[in-house]
Amino acid sequence: MRHAPVPDLSGPIVRRDVRTTNGAGSGRLPWRQLYDAHAAELVGYLWKLTGDREVAMDLMQDTFVAGMRDEAGLRESAKARAWLFRIGTRLAIKRLRRARLIAFIPFAGTERSTEGTPDVEALAVRDAMRSISADQAAALVLHYGHGFTRAEIAELVGRSEETVKSRIARGRRAFLAAYDRQGGTP
Repeated sequence: MRHAPVPDLSGPIVRRDVRTTNGAGSGRLPWRQLYDAHAAELVGYLWKLTGDREVAMDLMQDTFVAGMRDEAGLRESAKARAWLFRIGTRLAIKRLRRARLIAFIPFAGTERSTEGTPDVEALAVRDAMRSISADQAAALVLHYGHGFTRAEIAELVGRSEETVKSRIARGRRAFLAAYDRQGGTP
């Protein structure tokens, strides 16, 4: 299977607004522009959720394939970023529930400190994220890692804003408790 080029994740994330009409005007979404504008950030997010760069790349590609199949689901092209994150989140949570695995990346547990020893702090973060539910982890990463508001997350995951607020609060408490048990330093 041939994979799409790996987005450059080393630099700052540049968000581009794709403003074209959906439906009446062009009939098709500008998929190349959408990919260029959102793929790198989406991979970064999915990588944080899954703990695996290859899985994140596959999920990102699956997100765009699902989006292309259901482009009519995007009612306002200005909301393309949130729509793609919604698709990616659903795919990732489905995978995480199936695998019962969650990790917080960039801490994959394989990082080395400058002395060449395993990064204990990274291991504590990863293990703490694994201990909370996938729904809570997704809410935390979307909110703190990618700057989505509670209202935007609620729309992304198809839940009420109160549910998202609760997931963030409970997820934060559960993460901090697990992180403390792992010996992490707040």
